[in-house]
Amino acid sequence: MTDERALVGKRTARTCPSCGPGSALVVRARRSDGHLFLGCERWSPGSETHCEHTEALPEAIKMRLLGAAVLPGFE
Repeated sequence: MTDERALVGKRTARTCPSCGPGSALVVRARRSDGHLFLGCERWSPGSETHCEHTEALPEAIKMRLLGAAVLPGFE
């Protein structure tokens, strides 16, 4: 089984709904337990223009990033 922690920092095709086009969501890990989630790539504490948008990491995106094949009709 592939180590899911290797996904941290990977960009997805999803756009941040708060920032709009040009800001992708990336895989992040919660410090306390390593749980994976999506967060805006513009997250930068201390910056005046940082974004704090986060959302759950859908299983389909996680599997695709881990290299699972995409079945026709299920993109």
